[in-house]
Amino acid sequence: MKRFRIADQPFDTAPLRERLLRDEAGACSIFEGWVRNHNEGRPVHGLRYEAYVELAEAEGERIVEEALARFDILGACCVHRVGDLAIGELAVWAGASAA
Repeated sequence: MKRFRIADQPFDTAPLRERLLRDEAGACSIFEGWVRNHNEGRPVHGLRYEAYVELAEAEGERIVEEALARFDILGACCVHRVGDLAIGELAVWAGASAA
């Protein structure tokens, strides 16, 4: 199962969190990145993310694999949105579990 994916629609985070559950894990750290209404003092009305999906997913998968090999992480996964996102929408979700 892929540990990194690109999503072109809003996604449910509950299954992602469940993927990180391990009996030997004592903690789960989750990052959520949301679209905010400003950047560098200027108003923002939304964002548009674009990606070459195959390349982005391959590189994202490589980064997650490197983190798993380099750090004492039991599980990790990440999803990044593409397309038009409104203020307050979830743009990035990343989670990792460890002992």
